[in-house]
Amino acid sequence: MTDCGCDKAKKDLEEYLRNELCNEDAADIREHLAHCSGCSDEAHLSVVLTEVVQRACKETRPRRCAPRSCCASAPSRPPTDRSPPTDRSRRSSAQRSRI
Repeated sequence: MTDCGCDKAKKDLEEYLRNELCNEDAADIREHLAHCSGCSDEAHLSVVLTEVVQRACKETRPRRCAPRSCCASAPSRPPTDRSPPTDRSRRSSAQRSRI
């Protein structure tokens, strides 16, 4: 095992945290994190953020929120055959006269 350095540790940090690295690379990053407070702090922050997002994805909506299906009954707009305006057509007449 060798200390892989901050650049490699930061580059491979997410894969390390998801256990996607080979044993040798994971051991190198583990050793680096044990001795580098900056990279260790970054790893901790990444773990905390991942946990917060995972928790938020599991939460259910509060009862006071309206169900999403209420928007489904709104009439949809029919598709148009018109192409989007070009940059030139969006310009004001004063801007066009300067061109």
